[in-house]
Amino acid sequence: MKSNTRLKITSLLPAIWLSASSLMPFAVEPESKAAAKLPDWATGWRVTGVIRQGSKTEASVEHRIGWKRFVREGNEWSPGVVVEQIDAEQRTVTLRRGEQMTVLRAGAAPEITKGTTDVSAPAASADAAKAPFKTSLRVRLASGETVVAGGWASGPGRRTLALGTPVIDAQSGQVTFSMQFIDAPEAVWDRLGLGKVQSDGRESSQSSTLAAGRLDAILNAARGESGVDMLSAPRIITRDGSAAQISIGQESNPAGMISVNITPKLTPDRSAVDLSLDAQLPTP
Repeated sequence: MKSNTRLKITSLLPAIWLSASSLMPFAVEPESKAAAKLPDWATGWRVTGVIRQGSKTEASVEHRIGWKRFVREGNEWSPGVVVEQIDAEQRTVTLRRGEQMTVLRAGAAPEITKGTTDVSAPAASADAAKAPFKTSLRVRLASGETVVAGGWASGPGRRTLALGTPVIDAQSGQVTFSMQFIDAPEAVWDRLGLGKVQSDGRESSQSSTLAAGRLDAILNAARGESGVDMLSAPRIITRDGSAAQISIGQESNPAGMISVNITPKLTPDRSAVDLSLDAQLPTP
């Protein structure tokens, strides 16, 4: 089945549509009975690399919408799910939940190798859990500063934060905006000093600001933690007063799309920007 997944970039130029396969090379899982039985915590993930460091083996895995995660044997994948085995030669990651084993492979959909099928949650609860995260902010940032937003509860003891950074070209009035989404255990956010950005609803207006240059240190520290998922949206380039938008996902499923919308208004000396930011993110 051919995917209709698209990346839409809207800025000063007319709308441009690009195949998302050039950015996220995932085959869409077949609509079959086997795929329908996959547990939610494994669907859409694939192995992108395996690294051996002495006696330890680490794997990088990626979700089809762009979430990235680094795991080791014995790590908790999600509540009740453990990384059972990493096979460097086969480039596979085996996950265990009770008696159920699920194998993630390179460039393929995961498969259940033995055990029982998970008991699904009631339909109403499942629909509510799939509602996207949203944030809408109006904030002033100096060039290179980062707004930390969201703080959505993504699972037991986990939260997702959105980190957006504008870089201003004072001479041309051009603004380059980058967005990072990170899902991590609350203990990780506490260690990184961002634990106070929290929202228990699907829509959040919570935010704080990081000084210029601090984002790189946060990202490097987060990569060294277990159970951390990262997603980077493509950069948006626009000009003073011009709205710009990026949307990634399937047009037939608006709630499953990643979207970032910004309108920057530079201060008179062009050292800072009054930023209108609206973002949506599917549940990880």
